[in-house]
Amino acid sequence: MGKASTDNRLVAAGMTAAAAIVFAPRTPQGFAAETERIAEAFNWTVVFLMAMPYATMACCVGWIIYRYTRAHRAREGRPARLHIVRKGEC
Repeated sequence: MGKASTDNRLVAAGMTAAAAIVFAPRTPQGFAAETERIAEAFNWTVVFLMAMPYATMACCVGWIIYRYTRAHRAREGRPARLHIVRKGEC
């Protein structure tokens, strides 16, 4: 390991410590006063994680339906490539 990677690690550790100090709650009780908000935020993260596969699947299915209908509309506008002459049409 070189000096550059060690310097980068020290900078990252310093930035993490500074962020923890700046964004830490400033209540006299510490985290005890923030327990309800933290629990609510945790519950919302669980809801979002549970909903993400369904949202992803809905987007994929919607995209497939969109492409299918767009291609179908494009095909309807074009004349047929091959005209089969049936008996008695000539």
